[in-house]
Amino acid sequence: MGMSIFSSTSEDCCAKTDTTPEPNPFSFEILEEYETDKTIALRIRYPHATEYKGIKILVYDICHKDWLHTTRKLDPHFLEGEVSPIVRFRGDRLGWILAKKFNIIGVDYE
Repeated sequence: MGMSIFSSTSEDCCAKTDTTPEPNPFSFEILEEYETDKTIALRIRYPHATEYKGIKILVYDICHKDWLHTTRKLDPHFLEGEVSPIVRFRGDRLGWILAKKFNIIGVDYE
């Protein structure tokens, strides 16, 4: 009698419906970079991604600088066993400002 608030139908209100395409790690363009002695921030465009017009802002350890400039695959996700960003920021102007501030403040993870 009546509707159950704990419905288990396929139209569950909490079901993931996000169809935002994932960035293709083989299709990217480095638009801008900001480097300090410990980290390098990259503003990258992934043309197949749609959030923030495909812009991702990633910060990497500076030891990966040469690799970042020669790699053909740059996955913006945190992955074990691969070069991964230290931190990611939203892909807008505020994200880029925060990434540069993060680089200036630095990170001491040794």
